[in-house]
Amino acid sequence: MRNTEKLRSARRTRRIRAALIYLFLTIVSIIVLFPVLYTILGSFKTNLELRGYGNHLIPRVWVLENYKEAWERALLPGTSCWRAPQLR
Repeated sequence: MRNTEKLRSARRTRRIRAALIYLFLTIVSIIVLFPVLYTILGSFKTNLELRGYGNHLIPRVWVLENYKEAWERALLPGTSCWRAPQLR
């Protein structure tokens, strides 16, 4: 009987340890991934919404103009390397 009790206790200890490890890893992954998610969703906001309306995670108005402007300003492979960046 003692061996079975020790086995049950060892199993319970391993389960608790595994649960705590998964809880810790979940918390760390949320802490690490939240700024990435915030940045990606922030890229779809207007500058006014990004700076002025507080910290809403999801944009009120989804804007793709930021990507268009970045594409036009960037010096991408396949484009002329003599083109000067446009300052606005």
